[in-house]
Amino acid sequence: MLFLIQPMAAKMLLPIFGGSPAVWTAAMLFFQVSLLAGYAFAHFSNLKLGPTKQKYVQIAVLILALFTLPVSNKSLLFHSFEARATESSQPALLVFELLLLTVGAGYFIVSSGSPVLQRWFATTNDPNAKDPYFLYALSNVGSMIGLFAYPFLIEPRFGLAEQAVLWRNGFLFLVVLFGICTFMVKGTTADSAESKSEPPTPISWAQRRKWIFYAAVPSSLLLGATSYISSNIAPVPLIWVVPLAIYLLSFTLAFASKPLVTSSMLARVLPILVVPLVFTQCIEATEPLVLLASFHVVILLAAGWMCHSLLAEQRPPATQLTEFYLWLSVGGAIGGLFNSLIAPHIFATYAEYPLAIVLTCLVRPQPKALAKDGVWFAVIAGISMVAMLTIKNALPAGQLRAGLAIGIPLVAVFAAMDRVKVFAAGLGLIFVGVNFFQIAAPGQVLATRRSFFGVHRVLKSKDYLSLVHGNTTHGRQSSIPQYQNLPLTYYYPNGPIGQIFTQAPVMEHVQKVGLVGLGVGSLAAYGKPGQEFTYFEIDPEVLYLARDSGYFTFLKDAKAKMRYVLGDARLTLGREPDHSYDLLVLDAFSSDAIPTHLLTLEAIEMYAKKLAPGGVIAMHISNRYLELAPVVALTCRKANLWAFEQTDAPAAGSDEEKLGKTQSKWLVILRDPGDKDLLWRPTFWNDIDIPAKVRAWTDDYVNVLGAYQPEP
Repeated sequence: MLFLIQPMAAKMLLPIFGGSPAVWTAAMLFFQVSLLAGYAFAHFSNLKLGPTKQKYVQIAVLILALFTLPVSNKSLLFHSFEARATESSQPALLVFELLLLTVGAGYFIVSSGSPVLQRWFATTNDPNAKDPYFLYALSNVGSMIGLFAYPFLIEPRFGLAEQAVLWRNGFLFLVVLFGICTFMVKGTTADSAESKSEPPTPISWAQRRKWIFYAAVPSSLLLGATSYISSNIAPVPLIWVVPLAIYLLSFTLAFASKPLVTSSMLARVLPILVVPLVFTQCIEATEPLVLLASFHVVILLAAGWMCHSLLAEQRPPATQLTEFYLWLSVGGAIGGLFNSLIAPHIFATYAEYPLAIVLTCLVRPQPKALAKDGVWFAVIAGISMVAMLTIKNALPAGQLRAGLAIGIPLVAVFAAMDRVKVFAAGLGLIFVGVNFFQIAAPGQVLATRRSFFGVHRVLKSKDYLSLVHGNTTHGRQSSIPQYQNLPLTYYYPNGPIGQIFTQAPVMEHVQKVGLVGLGVGSLAAYGKPGQEFTYFEIDPEVLYLARDSGYFTFLKDAKAKMRYVLGDARLTLGREPDHSYDLLVLDAFSSDAIPTHLLTLEAIEMYAKKLAPGGVIAMHISNRYLELAPVVALTCRKANLWAFEQTDAPAAGSDEEKLGKTQSKWLVILRDPGDKDLLWRPTFWNDIDIPAKVRAWTDDYVNVLGAYQPEP
């Protein structure tokens, strides 16, 4: 149930608050704080009252929470926050407040359920009552079911209002189950499991710190692996589900009643897996996609399994299990908060992922003490620095140079795999050296800027400057003087959007143009004197790189008057006066994905309100994994609009391709289908076939999985 309510609540927030960093940080912080509060409640209520009295408190809080359900994004409460959000400059506090008033009580009491039920079970006469931790393995199986159920079963079939009712009914059933369990809770009698147990040894702070650390490292590793895979290897919809499922599986395997392996056995295997992983990371490999992504997932499983096995092997008696779970939740929260709140401010890249890999290797149990660790590390450091410097200067940039400069030091590190501290420190040294010397970058790295939305790099190659997010190019400018003002990639003059700006009769009377998504500002090159271009951009780092860094000149050289609005376009464009734009260009991407709240019926109706009479909407939907044209076309029909599509690509080996044109897919959205005649070569724009199974997207219903159709 915890894994069902989080995405449901997050989707309810989007139309009100948008997708700004403050919103998602606040939502993440709320759920982590609530989980901690639930575990703290489970621990202290059992500590002060004992299970026989605590059960009444648990049931009372469950019943009280039931009165806060179902959560409805159509309620007066949500509407009141919608009004407040438009006037607030601090959405984080409002997000926290809204979640607290809506899902707070239910999430809090459900999160306490696992440790509470295990503590109750420990009082019974069941043969397993002395060691109830196998129930923690089962609870993580339940979490995995909830994790897969939402995107694959719930979201495609039910709107948010229906989801809220389903969750309320599930919560009601949970209350009944808890009520049944209360009859099984026993006091300390001569026959109970607790009376037969020896008094527990007090838990030391040294032990608590170990629990926190063992829980924090895999939590950080999970988030780091997810960010790296989704940005640098496979920006596939719902890809985050896979590493999270693997993380939960590692708990299940570690806390099973009969574990398959020990932490020491996993510690022996881990270096054999980690060294090749580090090699692929350092050479910035992105192909073959499935193999590389799977490799990261396998290491996450091995590392998480080892850390969680260390926790399982050091678990206290059942009478202290609620405190054990409390410190585990503290560690998990620390790992999550570090990656989400601290790392983006102190690292320019996803350095928290390599750091988590190094720390995972550092916590490996060492079978025996070994001398001369300092000498070993000095040798590895010397080999690494000499190899990187020599090979970088001796060979041209490419896979061969990267492979040798990184492979030789890694061989030296692998030789020290039995020396836990040396092995971990050696890996850290290689990560630092590769980043410092920029050995494997696909071009000269001129700038690296990180924001909440990812890591952006400006890369210089022979003929271009490119803005790259992960493995997706978000804009490119030629370094050849005569082509510097030529829009490249998806914005080429004879491509779909170029046709509209340069050839379409509809542009004859266009004065005001709104553009959602900036990139490097390529479309500004089409501006004319007397026109006004307004860019709506959510990421201030992208605005800095495009306008202020000095690397790209499209905005500086624009002939139109330029205006920039920072913030989520769903909110900022919504505040613009109605009928104020002659042309709207929707070109918002996060890596390879379009934010779904910009594609719903309510969003498209808002865009239509901002159009002047005779206005046109152009939408960029180039995508490697989603077929969005039918969904958007049907959604437009619901808004009394008509959509047409055009896919365009340069001929292989043509001058256009050599200059920098790339394949792109655009939609043009009109109020009257007859207005298609106002486009250049109307026959280029095609009707969109809408299969019967397609359903329009709304703020209440979005089915990303239904649009999944990867390129061949």
